[in-house]
Amino acid sequence: MAEPETPFPANLRQARESAGLTLQSASVEMGVALTTWHRWERGVTEPDFATLGKIAAVLGTSPARLLRDK
Repeated sequence: MAEPETPFPANLRQARESAGLTLQSASVEMGVALTTWHRWERGVTEPDFATLGKIAAVLGTSPARLLRDK
């Protein structure tokens, strides 16, 4: 599979793992389907800006950090 075009998927996965959350627990915390979170981490889809802020809060990070290119 090709690398995602944005750094978001990799940053999301790293932040989730750093927060000690599984895919399942992160999706439950956010109130989204497991498949939705999985698609975000695979780079298939991206959340809207409001949802990005909620994700950052759940993971204890900032939206900017999730979007930042390393």
